[in-house]
Amino acid sequence: DMTVRKSDAVYWRTLFDETPYADLKSLALRMLTDMGEMTPAELLQTMRTSAFATTRMEALKLLGRFGDEEAFEEGVLLGLRDRYELLRRNAANYAWQLGRPALIGALVETLVNNDESQRVCYLAQKGLRLAPKQAVDSVLHAVVNASTVAEPETVRADIQEMLDSEFRSKERDLKQMQKGKTLKAR
Repeated sequence: DMTVRKSDAVYWRTLFDETPYADLKSLALRMLTDMGEMTPAELLQTMRTSAFATTRMEALKLLGRFGDEEAFEEGVLLGLRDRYELLRRNAANYAWQLGRPALIGALVETLVNNDESQRVCYLAQKGLRLAPKQAVDSVLHAVVNASTVAEPETVRADIQEMLDSEFRSKERDLKQMQKGKTLKAR
């Protein structure tokens, strides 16, 4: 079907709407997007409503193709809160790659409120390393104050210590680069 019906938008739309299978729904989503028959709004709606983790993941990846940073940011925010761990990991990567200030809060929120996945938290931590320290510190205080975590000051102090370590490491790396030292020269 992929080859024979490559440009048959009606077929792919029907398949997307009616198939009970995640892999076919994801394929139809990709085919419709490749044909220009899927909008960012429809992809965001798919992320919000699809029961299939792989289809939600495909929708997030396809959102990145449009060049609509606001829609992609919204998709990343949805992805960071998704129940599918691989989607959260990809969203955390996209968050720091986008570099939008609004995503700093979502990454901090991931560390504070959604720490059940070490891999997602690791990516959020590495992403925050690239943000301005003052912005991260400010957001950290606000997120912890608004959260319902037990022992908020302990949580804040632990995350602050971890982030401070990341920022010190970043400064050390920048100084090494400024001195012209590469990994081979060290």
